[in-house]
Amino acid sequence: APAEQQPAVDVPVEESVAVDAADPADTTPAVEQIPVSVATDFAVLSEDADEEIVEIFLEEAGEEFDKISVAIPAWVAKPASADLTSELRRSFHTLKGSGRMAGAMRIGEFAWIVELLFNRLHEGQIQQSAGLFTFMVKVPDTLSRMLDEIRDADGSGVDIQDLMEQATTLANGRQLSIAVEH
Repeated sequence: APAEQQPAVDVPVEESVAVDAADPADTTPAVEQIPVSVATDFAVLSEDADEEIVEIFLEEAGEEFDKISVAIPAWVAKPASADLTSELRRSFHTLKGSGRMAGAMRIGEFAWIVELLFNRLHEGQIQQSAGLFTFMVKVPDTLSRMLDEIRDADGSGVDIQDLMEQATTLANGRQLSIAVEH
């Protein structure tokens, strides 16, 4: 069993994250590779979205967001917690499905990639890392802004492309280079 990692709870918010190219000497077990999703390919809210379903989604998403915003910092502080990992997997699975059903396709896609990270962690396909923790602490704020965007119906499109690329890199078993800006 891998040694328990205890990351610092106060992960810096201002950092530059670069995606590492695959290292030929990397001995990471083969992980099914997924392509990077282009966030702008997914509607913030589909034109044919039913207002009642969107309202129900926003209520449910708010409840899941409340759980996620507490569970992610707790998980980063205690990453060996199977209970927190399971709770986060369920919350992102719920956001994925209900988001897609409501026509909130961008949130659905974002929730899918985060759920995939937790699934692959659970299955031992990927390992915990500083890059993973740094990525995860950004998720609650991003989800909050995405939900506000749907509530406000501004359609401007919260830019999540960098996070989608980082999540895909992590899900594909590669690491992120993290350079903290001072």
